[in-house]
Amino acid sequence: MSTIDKKIIDSLKKDSETKGKEIDNLTSSLKRTEWYMVGIAVVAAFGFITLLMSGWAFFSDSLHFKASTYQVLIDKVNMINEKIDKQNDILYKNEIDLLQSQITDLKQKNPYLK
Repeated sequence: MSTIDKKIIDSLKKDSETKGKEIDNLTSSLKRTEWYMVGIAVVAAFGFITLLMSGWAFFSDSLHFKASTYQVLIDKVNMINEKIDKQNDILYKNEIDLLQSQITDLKQKNPYLK
């Protein structure tokens, strides 16, 4: 059997220790990177939820504004229609009164129309 030189054993131990430290450094860096990724994911999710909520707020506000605007227009149209109906009622009543007065005048002037 050949004897293993002490220098070779020492160099192998140093290599294993340095490689072990490098592996430990890599694993701690990976863990730190994973936590950074989790933090970024949480912040991104919070931002996305905030964006959705503000977008929904704008959308619902626009629907409400549109509905209220349409309701105002409908109310104005109804008010105008009511005014037109009142004016037409007054006009028709005046015409009917005028025609009735003409009929009574004709009846008075002509005794045969009774």
